[in-house]
Amino acid sequence: MKLVGSYTSPYVRKARVVLAEKKIDCEFVLDSPWLEGTGVPDVNPLGKIPVLVLDDDTCLFDSRVIVEYLDGVAPNNKLLPSTA
Repeated sequence: MKLVGSYTSPYVRKARVVLAEKKIDCEFVLDSPWLEGTGVPDVNPLGKIPVLVLDDDTCLFDSRVIVEYLDGVAPNNKLLPSTA
């Protein structure tokens, strides 16, 4: 699993905090949609970060979607309330 993003994005930071809190191993790929030659459009047609690239090459984008996915992957420390 890889998280594509930059250090300055608050949305990437949100995903990185969840990864750290849930103790999920994930490679961080430093990239910015504003750089020439960026690889972001290859993983997100909207050209935005963060993007979580799963082991089967499925790409999740939008920090809320990524956080919900990560919260369900690791059962420890539920960070989001369950929908009742």
